[in-house]
Amino acid sequence: MNVAAVLLAAGLGRRFDPAGRSDKLLAPWHDGKPVLWQSASNVLAAVRQVVAVVRPEHELRQAWLERLGIRVVVSESAHLGMGAALSAGVAALRDVDGCLVCLGDMPAVRVETIARMREALDTADTIVAPRFDGAQGHPVGFGARWFDELRALEADRGPRHLLSRDEVRWIEVSDPGCRFDIDQPSDLALRPGDVSRPPASP
Repeated sequence: MNVAAVLLAAGLGRRFDPAGRSDKLLAPWHDGKPVLWQSASNVLAAVRQVVAVVRPEHELRQAWLERLGIRVVVSESAHLGMGAALSAGVAALRDVDGCLVCLGDMPAVRVETIARMREALDTADTIVAPRFDGAQGHPVGFGARWFDELRALEADRGPRHLLSRDEVRWIEVSDPGCRFDIDQPSDLALRPGDVSRPPASP
């Protein structure tokens, strides 16, 4: 199957900085590059076609993504919530059989985990998600059958409700990074193996 990735990079990260003065996706990760750069690089290493979604005011995020050769969708409605951003990303896909929903604040997901999700997404009816230590991680993948539902998501509602469907294929992984999102400044010093809290919603 021809599988693309939608990289969501339109969030405000209010828990990271309630005052809104710093951008968590542009904060330096362990190699000094931004969190978003590492997240996007990992996705791009596993999936050939990547579409990222940002807000109009996110010029620096857009610039970093375009340096990697990623196509960027600037969504005027992304401020309404994850559902709006994901809807815009899925609407921008062309001639694909499925997509992985990836998050810009998850720089520690292993490339091999993303590749396993891409490979497991083998029919238009399939939904796939990794599971580490009994808990759901990221990225989550959807066959093309689900694209209409993804495009019709309510602005502030992600696709979590779809993970209760019988079509979901859970893939056990040994990757704690699939549950590790940057949520607050102290997370920048953590290694994936240190993570014990749940990840952001899909």
